[in-house]
Amino acid sequence: MKQIITLAAVGLPACHENTAGRMAGFVRAAARQGAELALFPVVSLDEKDVRAVARAAAEHGVYAAFGLETGGAVCSPSGDIWRGTGLWQSPWGPAALLTGAEPDEAQALNALRQGARLLLCPLRGGASRRADTRLTVCAARAVVAAAGSAGGVLGPVGAGEGPVWYVGGLCGAPGLQLYTADLSISEGGAT
Repeated sequence: MKQIITLAAVGLPACHENTAGRMAGFVRAAARQGAELALFPVVSLDEKDVRAVARAAAEHGVYAAFGLETGGAVCSPSGDIWRGTGLWQSPWGPAALLTGAEPDEAQALNALRQGARLLLCPLRGGASRRADTRLTVCAARAVVAAAGSAGGVLGPVGAGEGPVWYVGGLCGAPGLQLYTADLSISEGGAT
């Protein structure tokens, strides 16, 4: 099981034109920056578009995770597509794809009880300060990543009195943003 993940959170404003093409471009950019997983917000894609993102993930050797109108999807470097919510097996151990307009604390705590070491939160639009607080609570026990239209957060990094977020914030101005960070996952959660 890998102990370090290089993760990219993509801030992708809602757009109904060529969303899959834009996501494929970000998958390529994330791979160029050394990311192993690119996390996107909730997007509106049909089956053809999901397969296009899966091809981009396979072509560039990265995972691509995103929320859909119902559930979510994780595209692997092998071209496989995992759909749904809850836990999936990643190279970093059990990972949870938390879906919904904002991270659901009960959903996150359930995933942590089931052994999740990585929480991925694709958001619909931006998120509130309340969502930032929920993510911070979960970050004490797992690596957390969130992506929305207003940017993304990755964390925690470092040790100390509480988690230190690497980049971004969920309550910013919308814009195309790609944040990449190396995060350590220990047996007890994130470090």
